Amino acid sequence: MNLEQKFAALKAELAEVKAQMKAPEELAKIVRETTIETIKNAQRPGGLLHKK
Repeated sequence: MNLEQKFAALKAELAEVKAQMKAPEELAKIVRETTIETIKNAQRPGGLLHKK
């Protein structure tokens, strides 16, 4: 394996690692947005925070 091939393999591996790191960040963003929306809905009249 020459230097160019090693570099290409390293680049491909780095791209794969970056793709795997994005998934948890995207999931965290979805959870944050869902939590915010749930709290907003609970605060509205008729929401869970207003029920007795």
